[in-house]
Amino acid sequence: MRRTEWQEETRLMRFEETYLGWQKRRFTQEEAAQILGVSDRSFRRYIDRYRASGLESLVDCRLMEDSHKKAPVDEVFRLEGLYKETYGGWNVKHFYGRYREEHGGQRSYTWVKNRLQDRGLVKKGRRKGAHRKRRERAPIPGMLIHQDGSTHEWVSGKKWDLIITMDDATSEIYSGFFVEEEGTSSSFCGVNETMAAQGVFSSFYSDRGSHYWHTPEAGTGHQWDKCAKVREGGDANSKYLRHSEKQCLPEIHPGLGKEVEGLSGSRSEGPRHHRHLHGWQELC
Repeated sequence: MRRTEWQEETRLMRFEETYLGWQKRRFTQEEAAQILGVSDRSFRRYIDRYRASGLESLVDCRLMEDSHKKAPVDEVFRLEGLYKETYGGWNVKHFYGRYREEHGGQRSYTWVKNRLQDRGLVKKGRRKGAHRKRRERAPIPGMLIHQDGSTHEWVSGKKWDLIITMDDATSEIYSGFFVEEEGTSSSFCGVNETMAAQGVFSSFYSDRGSHYWHTPEAGTGHQWDKCAKVREGGDANSKYLRHSEKQCLPEIHPGLGKEVEGLSGSRSEGPRHHRHLHGWQELC
């Protein structure tokens, strides 16, 4: 039931109660009108209509009429066809940009989202909790760098990991490439490309992969050691050094997988595999 329908039913029930109270002389017409929030003259008109045709005569007929702002049916069908035929699988935000820029759409983002969700073309997202609230960006480039991997079937029958290293302040992607599986070599390669092109950054944000963090027990959500794995002089053995003991290292921030996706993904205007998949499809 819509809010307007609920309000209308409440108004009719309140009128019946007030009308019965007036008939039993518990209050005057002026007092009854005050309870309903109308003038005493309107209350007398309600009484005449109620006695003549019953409670249905008091229903607001405007609620049964379509709004003059309602979109034509053919426009809704065109929107659905456009999404199915050309942009199937895109998220709403990315699709809406193309809808406005390339197809001359004039409807609001909320209208487009609701139409696609009503037809089952786009799933409704879960509400974000307090821990997923958007954090303010770093004030200047180089203060905070994000890195994360995204697994997706980029081409038919092929699943690769996309390793992205990007700046928090500007969302500029400093390094991006495909690998068969995310690991130490690919992660460090992204850092190396970033530092070679932009210099040393102040702080670094990544998930808690073993290439950056020591996790004694695999699969445990909280058993991890706050020390970074640093390889020195090409030695095959890893040495764990706390950041305070190694001043040349940037500050490294760990995070859960979903937390990293919430930060890195939102900085890049949505999950990476959605954005880059669209570009990959256009090139193909």
